[in-house]
Amino acid sequence: MLIKREILKALAVATTSDETYQLSSLLIEPDGHVVATDGYILLVASQSTPIPDVEFPTSDSMPAFHHNPRTAVLLPADTAARLIGATSRGKPTIPVLTHIQVGCTDDGKAYATATDLAMPVSVPLQANGDGSTFPAYARCLPPADRPHHTVRLAGNVLAQLAKVAAILADTKDTTKGTIRFEIPSEPTCYAKVEGTEARGGLELAIRIVIQGQDGVEIVGAVMPCRW
Repeated sequence: MLIKREILKALAVATTSDETYQLSSLLIEPDGHVVATDGYILLVASQSTPIPDVEFPTSDSMPAFHHNPRTAVLLPADTAARLIGATSRGKPTIPVLTHIQVGCTDDGKAYATATDLAMPVSVPLQANGDGSTFPAYARCLPPADRPHHTVRLAGNVLAQLAKVAAILADTKDTTKGTIRFEIPSEPTCYAKVEGTEARGGLELAIRIVIQGQDGVEIVGAVMPCRW
């Protein structure tokens, strides 16, 4: 399987140095899903249109791809960073060079490889449960069909709010530097789905409250992405 380097880079944010439950590693499932958690944030990434393995470069200095791992494997976050650094920098004309190959050789040994066509990097991968076990994340992931209100916020908007909260944070009191999103519940606040009576995503501003140290409170509003 080929995994975009951006997926590994993004999910590495949700890892931690705690190796007790392999929280310092990314979990790569046989179907290509990549999972990371630090105990507070859980992220599961997938690719809807992956590049086939036959397009990945081959050489005598790289493991020969035979098949995808049969079981989930662990990729330490620091090793993922090393592999990302071995991909083609800038804007490569060959898209596959922005991917990391995860596979098994003909003798079943799992590995990950990255290359810029000049200096490939290959590392062996440990099977999940082979001495170390990643948390059973599936039971922690809320079901998609659970009744819910839908809100979409742009990543850069969330990043700005996080900066504000971080400035007001108190490392000794986790209730300071928090952001509360007050999501409207009235049906009229949500977009109508054309041709039906159903409602889609939120279209009005969301009230936010950021609590800081020494009684500081910031109240404001944030606009969701339009549907």
